[in-house]
Amino acid sequence: MAHVQVSKISLGTVNFGIPYGAAGDKYQVPEREVEKILAAALEYGVDHLDTAIGYGIAQDVLGRVLSSIGKDKFRITSKLLPIPEGDASSTIRQKFIEAIEESCKRLKVDSLDGCLLHRATDASGEMADTVFDALNVLKHRGLVKKIGISAYTEGEIRAALSRGALDVVQVPFSIADQRLLKSKTLDLLKSGGTEIHVRSVFMQGILLQDQTERSPIFEPEELALRNLAICCRQNNLTPLQACLGFAMQVKQIDQLVLGVQSAEQFYQILQAAQVSLNVAQHFVACDWKDEKLLNPANWDLMKADLIS
Repeated sequence: MAHVQVSKISLGTVNFGIPYGAAGDKYQVPEREVEKILAAALEYGVDHLDTAIGYGIAQDVLGRVLSSIGKDKFRITSKLLPIPEGDASSTIRQKFIEAIEESCKRLKVDSLDGCLLHRATDASGEMADTVFDALNVLKHRGLVKKIGISAYTEGEIRAALSRGALDVVQVPFSIADQRLLKSKTLDLLKSGGTEIHVRSVFMQGILLQDQTERSPIFEPEELALRNLAICCRQNNLTPLQACLGFAMQVKQIDQLVLGVQSAEQFYQILQAAQVSLNVAQHFVACDWKDEKLLNPANWDLMKADLIS
């Protein structure tokens, strides 16, 4: 195993502002622990933060912590709330400007590295031209450097690209979810110069759990999960190392957005990221086939169906 840089790692901040998680109890990180996590990030050279207006008090927490450790030491990408149903196109530009100015105020920074639409379809609907115009105004005013979308599917990405240029796209990607790699969508984005950020690298912790810990809703993917466990044993890797290494070795990916609950957990991730995966092809057969299970937004409803 060769050592690699951890510069691809970006800190997700959703659980800095709201209780969040799927593998176990939902958890919100205390502010004192956020300070320790960001200090660990600086120690290892991790300098990108991913946040959103919709992440509760996350931006307020980040603003206070960054004020004490150095606001200029991190690049920050934030996401805009979905455009409300029936919103007038004439107000979108001003609302975007006000939203980003408010985020900068809460974060105590002058500008953002990136601004994403939290709902990708806002970039391809009937007001797409207005939306792209508003996003570009943010760039021209120096409020953000890059604009883009947070997407879930190839269809959302292609629809948005047909309406305007995207500097950055955030998408799900993991050993379990290789759809955008196998469909060449990552290649398409890269060929257009788009920066690619990926989330759900651990499928919210499900890929790191033992079989006895997982919810029965994941039984349809038991073969893929068994294949993952076998590949880890054969290659002397932990599931954490395998999940990180698989994503790290995909050359098209620029940032892995990872959420952590503590500085100790973050150190474990940073240590696991020090190894490169030389046997990535062994994990290709570990992908999931059930697209409904690939979207964590469906999990609570599926669990409720099991109970009922």
